Amino acid sequence: MYGPMGVGVLYGKAHLLEAMPPYQGGGDMISSVTFEKTIYNRLPYKFEAGTPNIAAGIGLGAAIDYLLVIGMDRIAAYEHDLLAYATRRSRALTECA
Repeated sequence: MYGPMGVGVLYGKAHLLEAMPPYQGGGDMISSVTFEKTIYNRLPYKFEAGTPNIAAGIGLGAAIDYLLVIGMDRIAAYEHDLLAYATRRSRALTECA
């Protein structure tokens, strides 16, 4: 999506995300820690280990805005045409060999 490296989005149903254990630790993902147990923060913070990559999140938002201005239908059509062109060209190469 033309966003900065290392940025992504986790999308899931809340009841499934609540049941999942986090795979990393740190930051605001933990609500409370005792010797007996750890209580994880509510969603989405439960999966936000460490310092959030705020600049990349802003960059991803700008990339999404850019794609929406172009239009996903136009992007899909261009991608389809590009794939058709590449397929024709690669077939031509294999016919010459």
